[in-house]
Amino acid sequence: MTTIARLPDHLLLVSSMDYGGDSETYKTLARDTIKTLSFNSPPRCILEGGDYIVYYQIMNNIVCLTICDRSYPKKLAFEYLQELSGEFCDEYQRAIPTFTRAYAAIGFDSQIEKIRNKYIDPNSGHHALKRLNANLIDIQGIMHQNIQSAIGRGDALNKIEDKTGQLLLDSKSFQDQAKYTNMMAMMKQYAPLVGIGLFVFLVLVWRFLC
Repeated sequence: MTTIARLPDHLLLVSSMDYGGDSETYKTLARDTIKTLSFNSPPRCILEGGDYIVYYQIMNNIVCLTICDRSYPKKLAFEYLQELSGEFCDEYQRAIPTFTRAYAAIGFDSQIEKIRNKYIDPNSGHHALKRLNANLIDIQGIMHQNIQSAIGRGDALNKIEDKTGQLLLDSKSFQDQAKYTNMMAMMKQYAPLVGIGLFVFLVLVWRFLC
């Protein structure tokens, strides 16, 4: 499973099923993982859980995510994401901010398939494996997390953000109500004085004109 999304709003831009299995489960997993990511997330991360591992890479506000079985080499997974990110940004860099609907870059699916075929067999003698042996990507410093814990924290953060937004709305509503109440109190306090002043003014104008 390979998915590319826009980081700021988690908009899914293209998704491709790389192998057989429960596609809905993988789609849900990819979508839930992407929703947990923010500008503060690590640029590369390995999320482990069950028989699969989720890898993601963030580059230029784009999230590239793939789901592999546990036996697949970690370095090769990040080689794949690195090439995928570069190709996608080269093709869609200017258009990415303008996308307004999900899967707006579905045309990149064929490119995903092309790149995937270069990496699908970790035992092949392809040049991608030669780059792997050259240690171009150091996975020692890449963060490892449990995927369920990561998704759980993401859900908690989303709930906190929702509550914070509601508190801000409630605070603004309270401030508006307080301003209205103060204004009415001032009108009630000064209305008699204004009325007397207006009466005196009218009397003076009447006497002057008469």
